[in-house]
Amino acid sequence: MGTFNDGDSGSSIRTKLNTAIEKTEGTSAISTINVDGGAIDGVTLGTNSAVTEAQVDNININGNTISSTDTNGDVTIDPNGTGDVNVGNFKFDADQTVGAGQDNYVLTYDNSGGKISLEAAGGGGGGGDFTLISTTNITSSVASADISLGGSYTVYMLVITELVSALANSYIKIRVSDDNGTTFESGNNYWTIGELRHQTTGSGGSGTLNNGGNQLKTDGAILQDGGINSDDMRGSTIYITGADNSSLPTNFRSFSSSADASGNGLSYSSVTYNQTSVITDVRIFFPSGNISSGIIKLYGLS
Repeated sequence: MGTFNDGDSGSSIRTKLNTAIEKTEGTSAISTINVDGGAIDGVTLGTNSAVTEAQVDNININGNTISSTDTNGDVTIDPNGTGDVNVGNFKFDADQTVGAGQDNYVLTYDNSGGKISLEAAGGGGGGGDFTLISTTNITSSVASADISLGGSYTVYMLVITELVSALANSYIKIRVSDDNGTTFESGNNYWTIGELRHQTTGSGGSGTLNNGGNQLKTDGAILQDGGINSDDMRGSTIYITGADNSSLPTNFRSFSSSADASGNGLSYSSVTYNQTSVITDVRIFFPSGNISSGIIKLYGLS
């Protein structure tokens, strides 16, 4: 463009500017430009040759990639109102409510609406499948194991395996909480007894016994299994229904076993917690002595 000097005349300055700017009517071609302010409106970028890279705030567009320049930064696509997000042939329903009530939902396609949306899992012809919610591994002595039910399922299943007690003649028992585990019901006024049967074999005896109802209500906990000796191994499968419904009581059904070198026991029970609050947590424990070790898996069925 040349150098501007003190004393240059107006015509000299114009000549130098015209040399730097190739000019036609209504257009200007500038080989290098650095704009640090103002606005550029009503233009198309890349008309004659592609813009190879764009940096907009924290978003970089380069080739076929849109990426965030923030460390571990998200990339958000946010349509307006009830607008959807289209990715190729896929249309996603992006204005759905998302919260705790949608835990464990899955994406499904509805041909009538042409959209992919969140829906509750299960509900197919086979009745759905149990979903593993949590696994609790007990590797050292504890007084109890508290399990958060989590999500909102029609049926919960607790599978207890290799549970070992520190004392003889212990039973697997359970308590419930409706305040996310802050407190557990320990009263004896809220349990309606269905049936409990327990059978032992080997040196412990034989025959089928109906143990009655009072033991089930002791300390507000449900008797799940008969113990034999300390260090014997217990297992139980406990089905919980109605826990997610504040209008219904919660029912528990269990199938349990215990065994050691001298014999084994088998029991089943059915009992109802007759309060109509949503049960958020359960506590597994022995009425006396600690749990030495064991595994507790929680499953949910929608």
